Amino acid sequence: MRKRGYYLSLLVAILIVLFIGFSTSLKLFMSNLPDISELENYQSQTLSILVDSDGTTVDHFGSQNRIFTSIINVPELVKYAFISAEDKNFYNHNGYDILGLFKALFSALKGERLRGASTITQQVTKNFLLSGERSFERKIKEIILATRLEKMLNKNKILEIYLNEIFLGSNSYGVTTAAETYFAKKLSDLSPSEAAYLASLPKAPNEYHPLLNRKKAISRRNFVLKEMAENEFITAERARYEQDTPLLTVQSGDITPGIQSTLKRDYFSDEVRRRLSVLLGENYLFSKGLSVHTSLKIDFQNILRSVLQKQLTKFDTFDGIYRGPIKKINAGHNNPMQWRKIIDEISFESKIKTWRLAVVVNVNAERAIIKVKGIDEDKILFIKDHQWIVRKNEIRTGIRSVKQADQVWSIGDIIYVEGPATSTSVDLWQYRQLPKIQGGMMLAEVDSGRVLAVQGGFSFDVSTFNRATQAFRAPGSLLDPFVYASLLNAGFDFETPTQNKSTNDLRQEGGYLITKNNVDSMLFNDNEISIDTLGNQLLLKAGKDDLFDYFNRFDLVSELTSNRSRPLRLMENSLLSFFEAYLAFANNGLFRNISFIDKIIDSDGVDISGNVLKVCALCDQKTGSRKILTDKAQSRLTRILEIEMAKKLNVEVNKYFIKNKVYGTAGMSLDFDNYWFIGYRNNLAFGCYIGYDKPHSLNHEQRLSNYCVESAVEIFQKLAGTSIFD
Repeated sequence: MRKRGYYLSLLVAILIVLFIGFSTSLKLFMSNLPDISELENYQSQTLSILVDSDGTTVDHFGSQNRIFTSIINVPELVKYAFISAEDKNFYNHNGYDILGLFKALFSALKGERLRGASTITQQVTKNFLLSGERSFERKIKEIILATRLEKMLNKNKILEIYLNEIFLGSNSYGVTTAAETYFAKKLSDLSPSEAAYLASLPKAPNEYHPLLNRKKAISRRNFVLKEMAENEFITAERARYEQDTPLLTVQSGDITPGIQSTLKRDYFSDEVRRRLSVLLGENYLFSKGLSVHTSLKIDFQNILRSVLQKQLTKFDTFDGIYRGPIKKINAGHNNPMQWRKIIDEISFESKIKTWRLAVVVNVNAERAIIKVKGIDEDKILFIKDHQWIVRKNEIRTGIRSVKQADQVWSIGDIIYVEGPATSTSVDLWQYRQLPKIQGGMMLAEVDSGRVLAVQGGFSFDVSTFNRATQAFRAPGSLLDPFVYASLLNAGFDFETPTQNKSTNDLRQEGGYLITKNNVDSMLFNDNEISIDTLGNQLLLKAGKDDLFDYFNRFDLVSELTSNRSRPLRLMENSLLSFFEAYLAFANNGLFRNISFIDKIIDSDGVDISGNVLKVCALCDQKTGSRKILTDKAQSRLTRILEIEMAKKLNVEVNKYFIKNKVYGTAGMSLDFDNYWFIGYRNNLAFGCYIGYDKPHSLNHEQRLSNYCVESAVEIFQKLAGTSIFD
């Protein structure tokens, strides 16, 4: 009896020691757990959207493709689909499911892979606070943290976090984005089978891909529907009906992609991204769910893109150089079906909307027969329609156009082609190639400075470098109106002379009267004084600010143009900067910074524009502008611009400009490596430059046509009658 009491006392002592040890270890274990307080003020990383002037979403910015949706806006159907799939006792447990834990433990004891058995609450703590490893230690941490989280947040808040954070494949985070990605629908429009499919994805999105693993995807969806019926979220009859419904998704090609899936970055939206990344920081822009309202007009943007591509292609064909196929493939195929399979399986696509990929399957002296991707019938390229082509890498001068198609194309050539504009046109196909020449164009409202469209190159898909805003080019004669403006503003005037005076006469004259022709005679004459040097001498003699100081009022003098010993017309700046400065001539001498953004709304619906968007330096805070040209000077300058354009344009274009009151400046840089035009009609301003990315002189024939002036005429004609001209 005494011996039995001894053993009992020993057992109690051992249990006490073990309990103390366990309690100490548990206390130490719990002290090393992550802090869950960050979930109390949870804010998801949400896409910022960019909308055009009509309120249509045109782009979004974000490191994760997520649109936050409050739990009160999540339909019951979607909530219960995920609860049925992931945690049917969600509203009844305290963070962990005892039955699920026993099942997981039983599997582990049998030597099987450790099962998840994680509740929705546990998944939230794991995704935010723990690593993804599968271990017993992590599972214990999950349970402890889930219990704490249940005490800190209510069930709906936990479910809100889960439904917005969960990754559901195809670059979709959260249920709202997934509904758009897979079904091109809003959450409220989902059917039970669609909601069930989304709820099947959290465990393994790729394993249940609707195209790559269709059978498994349908099986998993049907299992979730069965669970929804068993939990009485839908009827058994409805579940059976939905199980028989085919799985139709965007990925399988059965549904047209929604707007979020078809958004495409372009020069305008990328310029907004660059500006806001500087103003707000990229992390803030990409994660705070901002609504960025812009001045973009999509129809204007499409016209601008089309016109620039047309002019660059025209220049390229005039240049006459055939640069060869995109790719060349084995020419040993004689079976038409083999050629069709080859062209249809080529993975890369045309960078231009109206261009298609094609393969040359037969060629002789007169024509090349091609198979076009996506078109069943063979098409023909006739050499008579491509007389602009000369041999590869040769220049036009002294070389006659090729006469035979087989001198240009070979069997197996992969090339770009473009078909007729409409189905009623003659079935005439043309060879296309990406031009080497590049350029930039801009459209803006004169009175507000709001940018309506910007095209920074031939195609954003080909090159994301924005030549309208980032490329620095020498202005050449584009600078002349600024010299005239500085002289007019200082009190000088221009009038038609009775006879030309020499440079010495002008330098000794010392008065306030300058003849227009005398100035013009010095523009391109190295032996004479240049217009900017003349302007500086006259301004300084009159005790006025020099041209650098005056140009600074237009924000034209930058670090790259601060060397006063260098001729002003060789000093480089962007089309955007010259365009912005030029708007003052059209806007009654008022300078303002041009803008791409109208307002910025944060995720709480608060307008934060005033904290982000600032007016120009020394500008009136209410109007956002400053007066830099007197009314008299502005009026005289308009007349000078009219005279200038008349001297540089052909008769027909000049008639159009006079009739429609188009004022501006056209010209080339001093080294003949850029075309320029900046001008305005009513309340619409247009700016353009065209040149090579690595500047070099254009040949003499190319100088005879100003492609930017041609673009201006086409754009003003196409936009005539729109409200911008009122």
